[in-house]
Amino acid sequence: MTADRFGTDPYLAVTTATRYNEFVVPDMGLAVTVDDASGETVLSDALSPGLDPELGFHYGIGAPGVTDADSVTVEVTTPPQVARHEGYETAFFRTPTLTLS
Repeated sequence: MTADRFGTDPYLAVTTATRYNEFVVPDMGLAVTVDDASGETVLSDALSPGLDPELGFHYGIGAPGVTDADSVTVEVTTPPQVARHEGYETAFFRTPTLTLS
């Protein structure tokens, strides 16, 4: 994503919400790894929580050097620290790592 409010570098943003009722999922740890077409790692870091007028609550990071051709892997490093009902507190323990390429 690029916009003046994010500076001159691309900005990588991840929004998290429950699948069926789209509740925002706060207080979790996310990490991102970005690899270029040759498999070299361009970016590997934790995402920081943020609040944006267009994106709303999200996790993001400035991503200099990242292009549309790169492969992005997002991993949950800490499950959400919220509980809305019985069982919710364990619902995200086995969240799979997601790779977009």
